[in-house]
Amino acid sequence: MEAQTAARKLSRRRCLQLLGTADRGRLVVVHQVLPVVQPVAYRVDGGDVLAEVDDRFVPPRTVTDTIVAFQADNLGSDPLDGWTVTVVGHAHPTGDTTGHTPGEPDDDHPATRLVRIRIERITGNRVPLQDDHSPTATPDDAGLLAAASGVPV
Repeated sequence: MEAQTAARKLSRRRCLQLLGTADRGRLVVVHQVLPVVQPVAYRVDGGDVLAEVDDRFVPPRTVTDTIVAFQADNLGSDPLDGWTVTVVGHAHPTGDTTGHTPGEPDDDHPATRLVRIRIERITGNRVPLQDDHSPTATPDDAGLLAAASGVPV
């Protein structure tokens, strides 16, 4: 029996479930007309994503009542069953800070804030990295690129 090698779309419910299994993702904001992608710690809170945002890399105004994107995945632990989920929604600072001691932030204790992303759009795909007959397949394989992008290679 051959494994499916094409990406499969996931339901909203399954996307939220998978987001709950990881704790690191990527926040995408616009700063000075350019996209900025920043790795962040996060958790799912109801139907929202709560991301820990570091002020040194993500200016506060880029996550204040603006539309952002967020992406998380698991493409390494199970080569037959990887996944990726992307969220688009409005970001709002919660007013809470995490990860530092009172006083001025420094390199060891950066100022991090919790930002709530209200999920307005969520999409996801199962992305198998190899099939049962290709134990040496890698994430750079043309098949994965075609499956992930939807564009034949």
